[in-house]
Amino acid sequence: MGLFIFQCAVISCNTAKAQSQPADTIRKEIPEVIITATRTPENPDSLGRSITVITADEINQLQSNDLAQLLSLQQGISITGAGQNPGMTETIFMRGTNSNHTLIMIDGVRMSDPSSVNGAPDLAEIPVSGFDRIEIVRGSHSTLYGSSCIGGVINLITAGRQSPGFNTNASLRSGVFGANTFLLEENLHMNYSWKNGLYAGIDFFHNRVQGLDATIDTITNPDAFKSFDHDHLSLLKASGKIGFENSKWNLFATYGITDQKTDFDKAGWKYHNSFGANPQAYYDGDSNKIFTRRNLVTYGASRQVTPAIMLSFNGGFTSLSREVIEDSSVIDNAGTSDQTYSYAGYSGKEMNHDLVMTASLHNLKLIAGAGWSYESMTDTLAFFTNTFYGPFISASNIDSLNLHADLYHVYLQAEANGGILNRQLSALNLIAGMRYNHHTLFGDEISYEVNPFYHVTKEAMLYASFSSGFNAPSLYQLYSPESDYTSQITRGNPDLKPEISHSLEFGFKQQMKQFHWAVSVYSNIVKNEIEYVFLWDKDTPVDSIGNDFTL
Repeated sequence: MGLFIFQCAVISCNTAKAQSQPADTIRKEIPEVIITATRTPENPDSLGRSITVITADEINQLQSNDLAQLLSLQQGISITGAGQNPGMTETIFMRGTNSNHTLIMIDGVRMSDPSSVNGAPDLAEIPVSGFDRIEIVRGSHSTLYGSSCIGGVINLITAGRQSPGFNTNASLRSGVFGANTFLLEENLHMNYSWKNGLYAGIDFFHNRVQGLDATIDTITNPDAFKSFDHDHLSLLKASGKIGFENSKWNLFATYGITDQKTDFDKAGWKYHNSFGANPQAYYDGDSNKIFTRRNLVTYGASRQVTPAIMLSFNGGFTSLSREVIEDSSVIDNAGTSDQTYSYAGYSGKEMNHDLVMTASLHNLKLIAGAGWSYESMTDTLAFFTNTFYGPFISASNIDSLNLHADLYHVYLQAEANGGILNRQLSALNLIAGMRYNHHTLFGDEISYEVNPFYHVTKEAMLYASFSSGFNAPSLYQLYSPESDYTSQITRGNPDLKPEISHSLEFGFKQQMKQFHWAVSVYSNIVKNEIEYVFLWDKDTPVDSIGNDFTL
């Protein structure tokens, strides 16, 4: 089925008055800045890591607000759900590691879903609207960022100070992709920046899709009951940012909200109940919906105390709630209902703060930091159905368990140039660091990193990286009280241990006039790896799951 899209031209303007320049003025291009790799501004070509910086211009050239689509174009990244129906879960896998082994941040603040199975966020809820650049660091990076960094780190940085005056950017996309379908996407970004360093901005994004249907009708029996409904999606993201920036200070605070409503196709879409399957009834359910809402607050302050010393503080809070409702559906031509209703409500909160000091000395840079993070979750489950023996009702609520965890950490990283020993070694650099973690559930864990790199020429570099990683099990994996009907085995396992990784990488990269290229070889070994399998009995055939109440 074809897709027809109408897109208006992007509207942008700036009210700042043009300044005349002398004829002999030299235009100097400012190099890309990477902050995520070392927590300080650096030229990515000068660092011995596999790094990508996606600029605002590159984001706008995509002509799409789908973060998963943008990231799936980058090397070493695979995303399930990218390019599929809007509203599908989009999960990231970097360098072959699991979906919860890549740290996603917004303005340096961790983004996760503490109430989900493994804590990994759904990229579908994060459109790229409002971001100024995206920084990607591949490979284990637990020394600076702690848990979830086995595969790498992705930092989404919101737009800050812009040209003095009023800046605005707006776009509109609309189209159809079949009968009874419709797509409408609106995006508006506005910013006002004062000459004294103050700025304020807002960003609004809304996406509405109607007429989705992921089911495929393969039923040839003319007497079978079939009911395939069209689903809809609504995604709203709104955010605001205020800040101040000059040569010594950089202050900012943001607030954002994401509200998503999704219809989904009923799993399997084949009618079944406690007493077996009905091969004459096929439907995907017209009352299956997911409601997701996230609130995000980020804030930060940095001060250039002296030309050599900078102090910075970064923190944030995020809360996410998700409601999954599956109501009764018609299962035959007579209008009979399956008389089932299920409700699942999941909510999680996360807070993290980091205090960092950077000292830039001659041929030596020191980064020292300390911080604290907190996460909590709860869920509410309810199920109702009618059976031959009468109504069956079950419900659970784990509020009273007060599921939460704290993680405290300190870290130190040093970056030394060989010139500190001998001028002839100035092409050689070494980054080494260590992080101490104290988790309230698992105790102590130490992560390390050693990263030597050598400038073969001004444009070419050889590098290596040896590092370890730490990833704590999610609260769901530890304490989920849902249990098997017969064995009473719970899904949660409080005896799980943290995942520990050891990573090794060798690479070469070269910057040329028109392009740059890089090649790397890496290895990730993860111990105590956690795999979640929704199957009580390992001997149960996969095609029998859901067709028998006792399995």
